[in-house]
Amino acid sequence: MGTYRIERGDTLSALAVRFHTTVRKLAQANGIANPNLIIAGHTLEVPGGAAKAAKKPASTFHPSTAAAKAPPTPAPRASTVTGKAPKTGNAFLDKYGAAAIRSMQSTGVPASVTLAQAILESGWGRSGLTRKAFNFFGIKGTGPAGSLTVRTREVVNGRNIYINAAFKAYHNAAESFVDHGKMLRRLGRYAPCFRNRSNPEQFCRELQKAGYATDPHYAAALINIIHQYGLARFDH
Repeated sequence: MGTYRIERGDTLSALAVRFHTTVRKLAQANGIANPNLIIAGHTLEVPGGAAKAAKKPASTFHPSTAAAKAPPTPAPRASTVTGKAPKTGNAFLDKYGAAAIRSMQSTGVPASVTLAQAILESGWGRSGLTRKAFNFFGIKGTGPAGSLTVRTREVVNGRNIYINAAFKAYHNAAESFVDHGKMLRRLGRYAPCFRNRSNPEQFCRELQKAGYATDPHYAAALINIIHQYGLARFDH
């Protein structure tokens, strides 16, 4: 059994993916009653003999692996999208759930998947890319408001590399959610995803297979978030 010193911004779900284990095993190994509550500075016992993890570079940002930490208040600049959605008491989900449902109704992308991606990619709306450019999904290119260049981590042949990449910029959150759904529907490589519209977990796996993100644990991270925060309720 290895150990890891918890850093600010870490979450049990993200660490479970990082150390190839599960939230349940980490919680049991450390006597954690509330998986949403871990404290920076404490030492975490990691089952399975995982070695101490190196600290993540403080100066880098990777949208597809932004920490899925316990729900904070989202970025103050991000605009609210109103509509019918389950009320959860979670500020982020209550603010953007309607946008995910609208995307599902118009494009077929399960709302649970859209929300899981938004949480993971934007770090609950607190990533620099989201705060500066309203980009909730780590989509590269030029958007309605231009682009923002960000240093990002990619996984190539199993190795981490860091590059500067241009990401789409939007005028508000609504534009980002709309563009995300339309992009998945438009690009042919995501067609297998839509054959699994009623199975969000498989939809996530097909997203990874299609190359949405280079992180080999991307689908597992999304599925963990869907279960941890009960996002399936937004699909009904």
